[in-house]
Amino acid sequence: MKLLVLSDPHGAKWRALDLVNRTKPDLVIIPGDIPSSIDYPVLFYSFLTGGGRRGYVRQVYQRFLNRLTFRQIRTAKRILTQLTETDVPVLLLHGNTETPETRGWLHLYCRRSPNFHWLPESTFVHEGIQFVGHGWVDLDPAFNRIATPGEVESERAKRALNRMLLKMKKKHIDQNILITHAPPFGTDIDFLPHKGYNAGSKIVKDAMGSGKFSLVISGHLHESWGPHYSNEGWWGINAGAVIEDRACLVDTEKEDVTWIKNVVTKLDLSYMLYKNRVRVKFDKTKSKG
Repeated sequence: MKLLVLSDPHGAKWRALDLVNRTKPDLVIIPGDIPSSIDYPVLFYSFLTGGGRRGYVRQVYQRFLNRLTFRQIRTAKRILTQLTETDVPVLLLHGNTETPETRGWLHLYCRRSPNFHWLPESTFVHEGIQFVGHGWVDLDPAFNRIATPGEVESERAKRALNRMLLKMKKKHIDQNILITHAPPFGTDIDFLPHKGYNAGSKIVKDAMGSGKFSLVISGHLHESWGPHYSNEGWWGINAGAVIEDRACLVDTEKEDVTWIKNVVTKLDLSYMLYKNRVRVKFDKTKSKG
């Protein structure tokens, strides 16, 4: 089965329908951070007053939350509309940046769109493969910062994933694939080179170690894109970020991935902001396939 993975678009002006027509996937998977999380006036105000990124997160997710939600819903609707023009099933998941109201809107959008499925509500089975979703990011208590809406305490995230595990079908299932926003902890796909440590989810790691899943597909950590092949027999993909002009086509039978460029419009201001963030940049194509 071929899966087109479009993670972390962050409201980018993407070419999603063109990608579907070019790659002809069996399914499209979007593992979260769908709408824009940038409010430009608040961003500029934060940096002008010396608040920086921390100040922006505090302002936009607290003082200006309703304003951000309005922008998120508007950008999510704009980019998802393209995918209603295809018959290919689209599996949707929230990430850490969607506000509660935006998550509710995405759920309703999936109910109203025949080819969309909201993974946080129920599993999805296609040709004997069952897809299970988990969008929450377990927040490390050592991080001294404001949490984004989808970052929650580890126990809450664990309960949410366990609820989804209980919904899994057991009959006529050949393979189970876990779709998460955060990649599993301690792998090739959660290491942050600019910080020097692994920042993935220990809950997702435990789920993969349970033997229930053969593959995990995630995003969230933009710099950690690539595949991971576990000694325990499962493998994983961090699809990177559409907002940084990266997507991938996953072949579940060959356990292989093809990386795709020219995903977004290069004149998109959000793309330019994300692409030029000050971080350690290195070429992983040789080691990551």
